[in-house]
Amino acid sequence: MQTQLSYFNDTYKFNDPTMIVTTNKDDSGHSIILNQTLFYPQGGGQPSDQGTIQVGDILIPIHSVKCVDQEIRHYTDQSYSHLSGQTGMCILNPSLRLLHARLH
Repeated sequence: MQTQLSYFNDTYKFNDPTMIVTTNKDDSGHSIILNQTLFYPQGGGQPSDQGTIQVGDILIPIHSVKCVDQEIRHYTDQSYSHLSGQTGMCILNPSLRLLHARLH
């Protein structure tokens, strides 16, 4: 499944609907794969976005985002496998996004 890269559409958009497709765990920790994402992954000298994914009353902290094996992985603090298939909202840290945009 290819994640739609919504972050290319508008640098100044800080939240966008999404769906959790699946979860994963690798050497970097627990991660979430989304059907579409506003989170810019680390790469090309630019650090990744940070923020949260909100699913109902649950706020999932996203501390880094990486492209691994052609997947955009949103790294978090624990497994959220029970939320696979659920819709939610990508919510970026706006001050961090704007800082990275100015520096890059």
